[in-house]
Amino acid sequence: TVNQAGQLPDFLVTAISLSPSTPQPGQAVTAYVTVKNQGTAAGDGGWLDVWANQPSAAACGASGNIWVAVGVLSAGQSKTLSLSLTAPASAGSYTCRAFVDSACQTPESAEGNNQTTLAYTVGAASPLPDFVVTSISFNPAQPIAGQPFTAYVTVKNQGAGPGDAHWLDVWVNQPTAQTCAASGDQHQSAGTLTAGQSTILTFNLTTPASGAPWTFRAFVDSGCQTAETSDANNQTTASYGVNPVAQPDFLITSISLSPSSLKPGDTFTAYITVKNQGSGPGDGGWLDVWANKPTAASCGDSGDSYSKVGVLAAGQTKVIPVANLTAPSAGNNTLRAFVDSTC
Repeated sequence: TVNQAGQLPDFLVTAISLSPSTPQPGQAVTAYVTVKNQGTAAGDGGWLDVWANQPSAAACGASGNIWVAVGVLSAGQSKTLSLSLTAPASAGSYTCRAFVDSACQTPESAEGNNQTTLAYTVGAASPLPDFVVTSISFNPAQPIAGQPFTAYVTVKNQGAGPGDAHWLDVWVNQPTAQTCAASGDQHQSAGTLTAGQSTILTFNLTTPASGAPWTFRAFVDSGCQTAETSDANNQTTASYGVNPVAQPDFLITSISLSPSSLKPGDTFTAYITVKNQGSGPGDGGWLDVWANKPTAASCGDSGDSYSKVGVLAAGQTKVIPVANLTAPSAGNNTLRAFVDSTC
C-alpha cells in the first residue's frame, strides 16, 4: 500500500482484560486484547505478543508467551483478539504485557506507544479435597460363591477443602486398577464432603459363581470430575469370599413293598431308594421306616425298623431293604421313610 505523503498508521493497545480476572496459580487464562490503528493510514499490525508476567518494556522482536497475527487495520479501526495463557505458578501480583507490531516491521507515526500492561493478582490456591476409600466390609463377613451379600464402603475426604466426590463405583471382582469413567457393577453418588468428613455407602450385590477369593474394588470420584490434591489414591480393593464346600444332599426317590398286598399283622419288607443329589459325598446315616406315620418325624425319632445307609458318592443311588415291618390295621395307611434320621 502506498500512502499519501505524511500519512502513516499508528498502532496501540487500548485495553487488556483477563478471564478469570483473578486466576488461581497455574490456571488457564484467556487474555482479551484490543488493538487500534489511531493513525491516518492503513497498515499491517504484524504480531501481537502477550506475556503473562513482563513488568519491563519488551524490545522489538521479543517473543511473548503467546502471539497472534493482527492483520491489516484501516485508519481508526479497532480489533479485539483473544489469546490463551497460563497464570504464574505462585500467588502474587503480576504484570500482563501486550505488544502490537512486536517485530517493529511496519513504519508508524509513533513507535513508543505499541505496548500496554495490566496489573493483576494471582489468588492463593483454594484448598482441595482428597477422596479415599478408608474401609470395605461385608455381610456375611465371607460371602459364599453365587450368593447375595452386602458391601459397606466408607469414603473420606482427607483433603483440606470441600468437594463433590461424585460417583462411587464398585466391582464384585476386579483385580485391575480402573481408569477414569470406568463403569462398575454398581455405583452411587457419594455427594459433597467437607474436609475430614466420611460417609458410608451400602451396596447389595451377588458374588461370582466360583473362583473365590475375589478382589472387590471401590473407586470414588470414578469420573475424575473433581480436582484433588491426589487422584492416585481414589481406588481401594479387598480380598474376600469362599467357594462353597461340597456337601451331600440325601433324599428318598422311591418306595416299594414286598409283598405288595398286605393283611393286618403281616410282616413285610420296604425297599427304599435313597439318592445323594448333593455336590459331595456323605454318610447317609440311619434309614428309619414307620409302617404307618402320617405326620413328619423329627431328628432322632425311632422308626418301626431301620437300616444303615453308609457313604454315598455325589449323585449315587442305593436301594436299601428295611425288613421286619408289621402291617397296621385295615384301611389307608402311610408308610414313612426318613434318611439320615438322626440328622
